[in-house]
Amino acid sequence: RAGPRQKVYFESDEVHACIVTCGGLCPGLNTVIREIVSSLSYMYGVKRILGIDGGYRGFYAKNTIPLNSKVVNDIHKRGGTILGTSRGGHDTTKIVDSIQDRGINQVYIIGGDGTQRGASVIFEEIRRRGLKVAVVGIPKTIDNDIPVIDKSFGFDTAVEEAQRAINAAHVEAESNENGIGFVKLMGRYSGFIAMYATLASRDVDCCLIPESPFYLEGEGGLLEFIEKRIKENGHMVIVLAEGAGQELMSKSMESNTDASGNKLLKDVGLWLSQSIKVNKTNTKDSKLSLSPFQKTHLSSPSTTLIEWRQQLITTHCLLLLLLPHHMANLNNLLLFTLTFQLLFSLHVSSESSHTTGDASQFPKKFLELAKTPEVFDWMVRIRRKIHENPELGYQEFETSKLIRSELDIIGVKYRHPVAVTGVIGYIGTGEPPFVALRADMDALTMQEGVEWEHKSKVAGKMHACGHDGHVAMLLGAAKLLQQHRHVLQGTVVLIFQPAEEGLGGAKKMIEEGALKHVEAIFGIHFTNRVPLGKAASRPGSMLAGSAFFEAVITGKGGHAAIPQHTVDPVIAASSVVLSLQHLVSRETDPLDSKVVTVSKVNGGDAFNVIPDSVTIGGTLRAFTSFSQLEQRVKEVITNQATVHRCNASVNLRPNGKEPLPPTVNDVGLYKQFKNMVGDLLGEESFVEASPIMGGEDFSYFAEAIPGHFAFLGMQDETKSYASAHSSLYRVNEDALPYGAAVHASMAVQYLKDKASQGSDTPKGFHDEL
Repeated sequence: RAGPRQKVYFESDEVHACIVTCGGLCPGLNTVIREIVSSLSYMYGVKRILGIDGGYRGFYAKNTIPLNSKVVNDIHKRGGTILGTSRGGHDTTKIVDSIQDRGINQVYIIGGDGTQRGASVIFEEIRRRGLKVAVVGIPKTIDNDIPVIDKSFGFDTAVEEAQRAINAAHVEAESNENGIGFVKLMGRYSGFIAMYATLASRDVDCCLIPESPFYLEGEGGLLEFIEKRIKENGHMVIVLAEGAGQELMSKSMESNTDASGNKLLKDVGLWLSQSIKVNKTNTKDSKLSLSPFQKTHLSSPSTTLIEWRQQLITTHCLLLLLLPHHMANLNNLLLFTLTFQLLFSLHVSSESSHTTGDASQFPKKFLELAKTPEVFDWMVRIRRKIHENPELGYQEFETSKLIRSELDIIGVKYRHPVAVTGVIGYIGTGEPPFVALRADMDALTMQEGVEWEHKSKVAGKMHACGHDGHVAMLLGAAKLLQQHRHVLQGTVVLIFQPAEEGLGGAKKMIEEGALKHVEAIFGIHFTNRVPLGKAASRPGSMLAGSAFFEAVITGKGGHAAIPQHTVDPVIAASSVVLSLQHLVSRETDPLDSKVVTVSKVNGGDAFNVIPDSVTIGGTLRAFTSFSQLEQRVKEVITNQATVHRCNASVNLRPNGKEPLPPTVNDVGLYKQFKNMVGDLLGEESFVEASPIMGGEDFSYFAEAIPGHFAFLGMQDETKSYASAHSSLYRVNEDALPYGAAVHASMAVQYLKDKASQGSDTPKGFHDEL
């Protein structure tokens, strides 16, 4: 039975507890962590509580996170899990070794069925060793499919949010003649979410769940029911649990497994929509034409597909309510709306939508418009509002909301959420070529040192890298481009990216389709090293790649007055720091720039005590591969520790930080950018930049497709502007019009040049608008 026990088996002063979260994310994980910590702290007086960072593998691969009531006070307001997570691949022996070595005697494990099976194995190993350790399994499944409990946390939220998708599908279907709305909900092997959402909605005509098989063809089949319902009501809504109908799909289609061993399900929603389309298309002369659908829910991308039989005109609206494992909050569900409008024997020529105009005249015109009070004051106001309310990576909810609000006002369609808080806007014809403009929007964990009217209102956070200005400039470019959309010979994609500061926001956006159909991408960053009104760039390597390392050097502590009785990790760490410098000075080609910097040394907290261990950490920078350098860093640390009779563990992915590739500018795009800056600002306003050892996750974009990254000057002779990542950092707001004009001019020029050459992307779709 749950609840307080009559007999408590642990003395609170002796308890050393740990909490770990594993597997996929769902709503409420941070709330559960908070309640465990609060209960242990307030009800039982436990003072030693650790969070294991990164799931099961974090027991032996990562550092722990000290937890107390202050740390977890407001984590329930944030999505995901503050402890991080991982799937599969754990080593039970190493986990129990870690538990034993750390003196942990209470282990709280939060996760799904695979996680709980792992917890059982861990407990058996603990019992085999005769350790006095309690293992508590806390089941997590948004599907509510664990038979030993009535309801799992996160389930009610999922059902509630599903109503939004069902309502949107119903409105979409009802608004179109013979409309069919599909809503695909989570439900790998159970239809609880789909069933409860259906019962709560009253707008659903058909609910398909894994527990109840169905068939398509013949009497009583789904296709017959759809046609009957359409004739009766003129529209219908179908709710589909993701695991339903798997047995109907082709056995030849591969079914792989994820890291936890779960079978990766096939996409029944898209397959079912295709099956309905194929079944209903009997006319050989049916033609395919694509044009933007004017009303889409949630500002999602829409597509219109033309074909149906017997003059039956159907709009098939497929809303996919996805709950990906990296989703930070259920309130930020990724909602894709793909609208298929099926018309019989109709062909609409897309060529008529092109109005070319003379693009060469626009750079200077864009700059003049950007400097007008209407546009300039608007950008300044946006930038200051974002600056006052800085938000860290994947937490930019208010910034994202502001961006969407401004895009709504100027009439730009967009897609959201992408990578939790990201926004992608679309301006133009909806046809190739597609070119992207990118702005990052996250802040840094720094206390602002500049006293001014619009100083950061959030303690310990500030925009110290100009991302607030980057957002304002891209919105300014959006305003200019929207006003002149008739001259665009293609589509401009506006990428407002979260989590640039070390959290891989660009990579996550790419994984979620931000670069779909995009052929090139441009980015701009403020710099205080270039005068106002000038831009700097270079072909090839622009910014270095970056990686990180952390090492724990362990010896034997003791009194500082009798060092002969200790194994001093401080001496070992000092030797490691000095030896690491030789990797660049003696093992690196002088013409191949590399940096190895130790920037963190933590060990001991008393003047007369030699600590048991010292933790060091730092960064690597290079324009080429990191693999050899990382290997040497690991060898130097471990071998130098051994020389001094110490042990060392080296983590080359601290806190899950993946190496950042170098930012390499495409030569062709560099030439286009240089020519555009000459037309816009004059040839003297282009500065040939030198390579910089700083890193930028724009590199992920430039690695995936041709990209170009440039610096925009903001230095003023009359004022001094601090470098980025300084508490005294300021943005010269006079640079905002230049950035907006550069963005807009580059997009127009690229589309003009690309259209004259012919795009690589196939014609005939509008799925981004």
